[in-house]
Order: sequence, then structure tokens, then C-alpha cells
Amino acid sequence: MQKGTLNIKKNEKKKSLILNLTREDQKEMWLTEGVYTQSSILMALPEGTHEVSYQLEGGRITQLQIGEENIKPPASPASTYAKPTNRSSDRGGYTGDRQPDLAGAIAPYNFIPLNCQVITVKAEDLPDFDQQKGYDGYLNLEITAKTPLYIRQSYTAEEMQKLEELARKGNKDEELDYKLSLSGFYRPAHAAYRIPGSSLRGMLRTLFEVATYSKMTYIDDHKLYYRSFADTSLEYRNQYVEWMMESVGKTYYPKVSAGYLSKRGNHYFIKEAVSYHRVEEDLVLKNRIIRESMSSPNKRGTNKYYLDFIKKTPFIEVLFKPDPEIVHKEHSVDMRYSKVSDILPMQHPAPAGYQRGFLVLSGWIPSRNIGKHMHWVISEPSTNSYEVPEDLIQDYKKDVNRKGTNLLKFTKQAKEGCPCFYIMNKGEVMAFGHTGLFRMVYNNSIGDLRPEAHKVDDLDLAESVFGLIKGTPIRPGRVFVEDAICDKAVEMAEAQYPRILSGPKPNSFQHYIAQDVKDIKPAGRNNNNRTGIRNYDSPGARLAGNKFYWHRDHDRDHDAWIANTADVNKAKKQYTKIHPLDKGSTFKGRIRFMNLSEAELGALLFVINLPEGCCHKLGMAKPLGLGTVHLRAKLQLINRSKRYSDLASLGITDADESLFISAFTDLLKNELKIQIDNPWQLERLKELKTMLDFAHKPKNEKTRYMKIGHPNEYKDRKILKPPTRTT
Repeated sequence: MQKGTLNIKKNEKKKSLILNLTREDQKEMWLTEGVYTQSSILMALPEGTHEVSYQLEGGRITQLQIGEENIKPPASPASTYAKPTNRSSDRGGYTGDRQPDLAGAIAPYNFIPLNCQVITVKAEDLPDFDQQKGYDGYLNLEITAKTPLYIRQSYTAEEMQKLEELARKGNKDEELDYKLSLSGFYRPAHAAYRIPGSSLRGMLRTLFEVATYSKMTYIDDHKLYYRSFADTSLEYRNQYVEWMMESVGKTYYPKVSAGYLSKRGNHYFIKEAVSYHRVEEDLVLKNRIIRESMSSPNKRGTNKYYLDFIKKTPFIEVLFKPDPEIVHKEHSVDMRYSKVSDILPMQHPAPAGYQRGFLVLSGWIPSRNIGKHMHWVISEPSTNSYEVPEDLIQDYKKDVNRKGTNLLKFTKQAKEGCPCFYIMNKGEVMAFGHTGLFRMVYNNSIGDLRPEAHKVDDLDLAESVFGLIKGTPIRPGRVFVEDAICDKAVEMAEAQYPRILSGPKPNSFQHYIAQDVKDIKPAGRNNNNRTGIRNYDSPGARLAGNKFYWHRDHDRDHDAWIANTADVNKAKKQYTKIHPLDKGSTFKGRIRFMNLSEAELGALLFVINLPEGCCHKLGMAKPLGLGTVHLRAKLQLINRSKRYSDLASLGITDADESLFISAFTDLLKNELKIQIDNPWQLERLKELKTMLDFAHKPKNEKTRYMKIGHPNEYKDRKILKPPTRTT
């Protein structure tokens, strides 16, 4: 049993309790099951905070002890939470005794587990920028493309000017055609093709960070958003329902509030609404508030004309007549809410008995029955107002997966602000959205889920070698990567449209959060739900690690990356054209370094001169298999004393890299307290080597994106096997 505090508030209107548990790990949970909210034991206690003990299993409180009294909910978690309106959480899936392969996910990427120990260095031990201490010299690079390679060219001033002129004229087709014509490989001022030094530097720094047990620092640290009713992960589904609903017995109530979002100066505020209600779409259409239904006539998709309308008009000022709040039994569970009996377009003066408010419109959602059939109505604002925290606004702006209305763009379109829904926690707005079932924000940010050693300000090896620009003092790097110039260009005959890439989907938490297949169990009817899949707010959740892309086989299927012409013609605006250089193209470049220690130089050589058969990845379309390159570096050292004391000598000599690799190996042995002959023997680096191994790459079928259509291969939340078990 764990210790915590339970905050009890009494809802006299609904004859129930509002219960908020602060757990031992300081995370908060709402207890919404009737066994708690209608408990006579808890009802007899005064409002306020009480010390409790609790048992947590799979994200659910399975026992609550207060004093000598014990409260236990029913054993089955699958039956205690609300299901989505008019939806079934048991559609499809596995039946009978057929068990799913819970670790059967595939993807073009995989993760190198994060190191819990970070190797740090003392700032005072590093040489000053104007001091000579350590090794200076060059790494002369030879780069060979093993697959097509593409780095987009930068626009010239003239090209930018023409694009701006076409945009001003509003000729979208001509603008698109001209943009697609600028599809060549990076070639500044029409000189030789080249790989930018910045691209090489970024790739090498990531590898250096992994190999030297440095911190994961280059992340977009913000909180993600989610919404889940029928997910196969029970903890994930229940987590959302706990925020959005509370229950009294078998009846469910929405927990969100409604209001109006506005901006004053640089700050956002929500003014609370007096009430909110539901309204049938048939009534809204009958009274001609809107002209188009949410769904297509066959109820198989969203009505395109309706979708186009709500993109510009997500809310409409109306007059409405509300009915009292009652229990509605037409849903998959009993729901208590107020419905609108009549709704009219805004007019002055308002008829007797009607209130002023806003109709809130959103997209259609399908189900086994008729699908979504109601809208929301928000009444006039009250006098209560709450400031929205700035970090919540920033997280909302970064929610790139939101497909619906962005409220921040509409805050000035209504006098009182933009109609919205929100959740309060400890007197502060903790989440807001467009409808009463909006996308919820996680408690944890991406950066919160790194090991503790990654969150401190201690200087690590990657920061000391490549530089540090955050904090004080700013520390310049000691490695300088030049552009790699193409000396043999194998040009493709024409530009191509690559298949549409799936962007990063961190809300596929079954991939981006470290999982253990032993913790994941089939559950629910027919084993088509799961328990034990960690998400961003699960106890003990941590990031899966550094993301790398698999190499792919282009010899067997060299056109696999090219989009189908018919698909392009159907949606040309969704595609981009690229003109890669083909495999066999070669480049030469140079990395300059100064004041590196033996171990630092050894680490740099270690991540450049990879083992036989291993290759790096560069440029665009890496998930499709483009960008595989082979690097080889020749080490040359500069003897500064000889260079400046002997005018006949540059002081440059070739050097044996084995001395420096040995120094790097010794550093790892001493810092990690291990015995190894080669850094590639480390478990983490074995996984990295597998990802980099071009000679023994997995079959293309094992490194493709999973399908979202029919069947939906993401539905079962299968997790990724480690790289060493994928091949």
C-alpha cells in the first residue's frame, strides 16, 4: 500500500463526492467510480484533505484505506469506466483463444535506450578558446551515397521574390508548380552539389551523444495532447475518462466547465459561462442555424461542405431554450446533462424564455449506430475569470496533431471571446479545448521522462566538444564541420514525388515510451484490450530513447520510395517533388578540430569510422530509405610548434587512430566501471550498431510504416522489439 492524501468535496446537488487523490509520487488522480463517490464511509467525513493508503494497479486505484476502513471497487477494470457515446470499445480485434503478438509492431525507426548514467566533465579542466592544450588537426572525409540522397536546395533571393509575388497574386496552382520546379539538390549559387556542414554536424553530434553517454538535450520539450474513448489500452482510455467525467452509481456527468477565451495584452483569460447544454443536430438544421449536416448522406464520412464551413465558422451566436438536466438512457451508459428544446438565429429583442449563447460546431465522429448527432451550446458568461498559464498556451500552440479548431485564432471574433471548454485544478486552468470532450494535455512533458541525470546542468562530453549555447557561460565548440563538395555526381534522369512521409507521432506512446512486453496483458472481451502499456502519464514512464531510422534495401526495390502517379494526381498539393543524386555519388569534406583530448578525438573517430558494413543516414526521406551514406575519415594532426617554427613545414602528419580509440575505450571503462575491449560491446551500442548495419539490414517489410486504413495496424498498440531482435 502507498501513502497519499485525499481531498473530499461534497456535491450537494448530485448527492455525490468529488474526490482528488494526490499520490505518493505527487501525481493527481480523480476518483470517479461510484464505489468511491457514493461511499457512505467517505460521505461521513468532513470536506478537506485526509491521509489515506491506496493500492495502484495498472493506473487504477484497486483499494483505498482511510483509518480502519477499506473501500474496494469491483475487480474488473474493463467494466468500471464510461464508454464513448454510441461507440463500442470492443469492435474487431482478436477472438477466442488466438493471442496477439504484443511485440509485433514494425516501423521505419527504432530507439537506442537512454543511458541512466551521464559521463560529465569539469568546465575548469577544459582548455580556453585561446589556449593550446590537446590535439589539433583535420579529419578528411570521403562520403559515398549507398542509396539515393537528397538535401533540398536553398532558394535564391530572386526565387524567394517570385514565390512572394505569386502568393500575393493568389494563383495557388502557379505558385505550387513553381515551388515544385525548385526541387534540385543543395547547390548554393549554382556551384557544385554539396552536403551542408550543418547536416553532417547534426548527424555526428547525435551519434557522439549516444556513444559518449551524454545527455539527451536537443528535444522539443513540451506537453502533448490526447483524446481517447475506445482505445485498446485500458489505462490510457480510463485516464482520459477520469479527467472528463465523474459517475454517481451508473450515471455519468461531464466534469468540464464552459467559458470564453480571450486575449488581453500578452495574456489569455477564460471567463466562466453560466451553463452549457447539448442540442440535436436535426433541430439546428430544421431551424436553419446551419445548412449542412455533419455527416455525408450515407453516414460513412464527414460532409465536405460542412467541414469547409466550420473551418471558418466554428461557433455561431444563437438564442436557445434549455430543458432541465436529466438522465439520458439512449447512450451506451446513462448520461446526465441538459438538452436544448429550441434554438433560433440571433435576433433582437430575444423572445421570452430564450437565452443568449453560442452554438459550438465540430467535426463528425462515426460509430456502429448513427454516429455523432449533437452539438454544444454555451450560455452567457458569468463574472468569474481565470488567467490561462503561459506554459499551457505554449503547449497548446505546439499541438501539431490537432485537426480541429485552433481556439487561439478565434479569440477576437466574439465580443466576450471565443467559446471554449476547460478544466480547473487547484484553482488554475490546466487544460482547455473546443468542445466538451476536447483533447487533454498530459501532466508530464517529453523532457520530464528522461532519466534524472539528463536534467542537470553538468557539462557532458557532447556539450564540451560540440559547444553549448544555452545558459551561462556560452561555451564554443572545438569541432568545425565544413561542407562536403560533390566530386562525382550520379544524377537521376528526373525529379520524383516521394511517397508521403508520416511525421513523428509521439502520441504513439507504445513506441516512444519504453515498454516491457512482460507487463502487457490482453484484457476485456475476446482479449482485444490491453493493460500494462505505459503512456506519458503512467507511473515510472520513461522515453524509449534516441530515434534512428533503419537502412532499406534499394537494390531489390529501388522505386519503393516513389509515389504512385494516380495518388499524386488526386492530391498534388499534399506531395513535394525532389531530385536526389543517385547512389554512387561521392563527396569530399573536412572536419577541423582543436584542443581535443585523446579520448574526445577517439570518440569522434569512433562515430565516423563505423565498423565494416555500417553506414550513416543523411538528408530527407530517411524513413523511405533515402540518405544512406558511407563515411571514411583520414586523420591528420597539426604540430603547432613545428608549423610556426619551420617555414618549410606545415606541421601536418598522418596519425594512427587506434591510439585515440583506445583512449576513448579506457574512458568508458573508467567512468562506467566495466570491462570491455571495444565500445561496441556495450548493450546500448550493440543496439546502435544494429541500426547502422547496412550490410545486414532487415527486410523492407519489417521497416515500413504500419497501415492506418483497413486493417488499422496501430489499433492494437503493439510495441517495438529492440533493434537486435528485429533483424
